Amino acid sequence: MNKRLRSFISKSHVASLLGAIALLIVLPGLSGCMMPFLTVMDSLKDSASSDSPAGGGGGSGTIEPLMVNVYGPEFMLAWDAPNGSEVQFYRLYYRERGAIEWSELGSSDTEELSFEVNSDTLPAGYGHYEFAVQSVDSEGTASEYHTSVSETAQPSTGWYVHWQPAL
Repeated sequence: MNKRLRSFISKSHVASLLGAIALLIVLPGLSGCMMPFLTVMDSLKDSASSDSPAGGGGGSGTIEPLMVNVYGPEFMLAWDAPNGSEVQFYRLYYRERGAIEWSELGSSDTEELSFEVNSDTLPAGYGHYEFAVQSVDSEGTASEYHTSVSETAQPSTGWYVHWQPAL
């Protein structure tokens, strides 16, 4: 009896462990479906992405956000609409790389899932920036910020923009 009980317990523990591992694999994929993710869209002539992580390479297995170099007078931010949510409009925010406070960049209606950044919309001008998008529903309730450096941003390492004048 004691041997059977040990066998039962170990099998149930293994089943629980396998279930937990399956959840760890599936849940990160689902989180991208529930929240918008932010990407930077650019044309080949205006920008290039850095292949190396920013911030001096990071330490002991940490993945740093990528620095996306954007050359030119403007670039586009884009995001996915959250599933199952009644969104009235989106608010976009920016901050200089490493800053704590966000500043409002502008807003976009639900039909437009992109926003052009230029010297009129980003008065601080060229530099290093992080971006965020927030959905607002019909009751005025805003979602949490979804940033370009969060783990559901594309690329999945997150990114920040180094905006520079055209070459």
